[in-house]
Amino acid sequence: MNSNWKSIEEKEWGHKSDTIEVAELIEEFRKHVLDGIQEYKILPDGPEPYTGDKCKGFERVSVTIPVSERFYDQFFNGKGGYRAQYYLWIENGESFNRALVEAVAPLIINAEQLYNDKFARELCEKSLLGKYSKFWFSKDITDPSAEEYLNRMKEGITVKRWLEYWKNKQQPRKGILLINPESKVILLNGTFVNMNTDEECEQKPFRSKELYEKGWT
Repeated sequence: MNSNWKSIEEKEWGHKSDTIEVAELIEEFRKHVLDGIQEYKILPDGPEPYTGDKCKGFERVSVTIPVSERFYDQFFNGKGGYRAQYYLWIENGESFNRALVEAVAPLIINAEQLYNDKFARELCEKSLLGKYSKFWFSKDITDPSAEEYLNRMKEGITVKRWLEYWKNKQQPRKGILLINPESKVILLNGTFVNMNTDEECEQKPFRSKELYEKGWT
């Protein structure tokens, strides 16, 4: 385990979630993925073509992973979770994200019965294990139409850098929200890849910096 992955002090982070060590969180995530595969609840989607000129001809695979309410809170809102690692430092977040990808993507790739009617294993493997694959909230949370829905959620993350960024912003102040949707799912967005050239396209090169600065992207 990367020694830089840490839990932030509760009094600094603000939100109290059930305690879980960072290494345990990764292993717990693997268990959720294995359960989801066994119960056919993991939902791979694609291929999704890139819209725009930057990566014309590229496509990716994404996967929706259902988890428990407790784990969802630990993962996204917890003092040792996904957003917390990006708060500590950009490289912390990126290495943690990569460790999660390498822990769960191979499990999904091997479960060909979940996606073989949609796309080939080769695309699934190259996209999910690509350099720019990442986890985030599901699209019903990040879509611009979700503003009113997010306004009903509570603020509860109190780390200084993010509070400073959001202090004069209109609600919803997304980076300090305790995200708690009805449907507890984690989205794995694969890398946009060109299957003819084996190239990978970085969709959001500024993503890690945004998460470090404001807890949202």
